[in-house]
Amino acid sequence: MKKSQRVGLLRPGSLQDPKDTPFYLSGIKESGDKEIEAVVIDVRNNSGGSDEVWWTIISHLTNRKLAYEMRVGTKNNNLNLSYLSRHPFGAGIIEKGKPERILFLDDEEFLVLDTRMELEPAEDSIQYPGPIFVLSGNVYSAAASLVTFARQTAHIASVGVRNPYIIGLGIDPYIFVLPHSKFIFRIEPVIDLTNCTKAEDIYHTEVDVEIRPSLDQLLDYYNCPPDISLQEFLGKHDPFFATTMALIKDKRSGRQALKSC
Repeated sequence: MKKSQRVGLLRPGSLQDPKDTPFYLSGIKESGDKEIEAVVIDVRNNSGGSDEVWWTIISHLTNRKLAYEMRVGTKNNNLNLSYLSRHPFGAGIIEKGKPERILFLDDEEFLVLDTRMELEPAEDSIQYPGPIFVLSGNVYSAAASLVTFARQTAHIASVGVRNPYIIGLGIDPYIFVLPHSKFIFRIEPVIDLTNCTKAEDIYHTEVDVEIRPSLDQLLDYYNCPPDISLQEFLGKHDPFFATTMALIKDKRSGRQALKSC
């Protein structure tokens, strides 16, 4: 990031391996003595893997405590309880969850855990006070957790398109293989019920700021020459980043608050 830059961009290749965390932290540390107007974290098409990675990134950026309310449920049956007992977070659901009938899910009984997590700034955080934008589209696992975290956090906003499949807080899914065809199926044992009032809410596909690029914009975005610079790509060919820059401009002028974009 050049000295003249006012917008910092973090683009993790993945959020899978905590061993990659020092790479991200070194970039944050180098940016600490620069004037930063906004931070953009790009997790588009990211398969995720470990919440520890993005949790550490945010804790080394922010200057404030960030709270995250969670409400998760699992069907109250022996198969789920046996599986979850072998998972650290799942064991917590079994220990502290309470049986509850969920009216909008056919009035079936779930074991439900209401809890709260707090992210504290790291001791060597750069104490960045400004907005953080998360570019989102086609995310899964830890990357999706960052997007849902952004949805609850006042100075972090997700920008992008609705996700094509269910996200939200979850646990490693069951893996089933049919004996003859060898088809593989994944079934999530936990449902994220946070802020849900109807069945469709459990998909958590929304973003704070939804973009709807035209066909021409998408063709330009996907067919952009690979040899151009990142700065040219973001400035001229990326509708996600263009929308984010417009939000930053509006916030700079005082026309919009971060969560009312």
